[in-house]
Amino acid sequence: MKSCFGEEVAVQLERFAYSVGQSCEELEETRQTSLLDDSSRRKRSLLKLPDSPSISLMMCNLRKMELVTTEDEVNYPMVEEQLQKAAIDDGLKFEIMEVLTFCRSLQEPVPDLLPGNPYNEVLKSVISIENYFNCVIPESIRTCRIHEMQLYFDDLI
Repeated sequence: MKSCFGEEVAVQLERFAYSVGQSCEELEETRQTSLLDDSSRRKRSLLKLPDSPSISLMMCNLRKMELVTTEDEVNYPMVEEQLQKAAIDDGLKFEIMEVLTFCRSLQEPVPDLLPGNPYNEVLKSVISIENYFNCVIPESIRTCRIHEMQLYFDDLI
């Protein structure tokens, strides 16, 4: 995606994600310190989520990046606003906006998986968020690659 969004935008996004990850990691460690002895804590990479991140760590990252609302739902307007602010080709921006609309149209309500369990709503939110971004990310990458190939072939002609 660096080639589509440009290195400057990609670096800004990486720095922002790093900052959010560090903040959430500190919150998670503080929460776990009260539950665990210091000798049993294990360090995690701040650059990426651990192999099996807790739901609270994932949701913290998504909330701080404003990709989900405080009600743990996909923040569609913010995702679209971030795309509109991106310093990219207007044609590519339009095509990715179509991807966002398409992926949003595929969203279906997630059924109760753990009826009566207090984690049921959080689990439903996580599945809904994952379904949306599992559509948006690969489709956006595909759209970006097609756009790059068109630019490349236009240069050849």
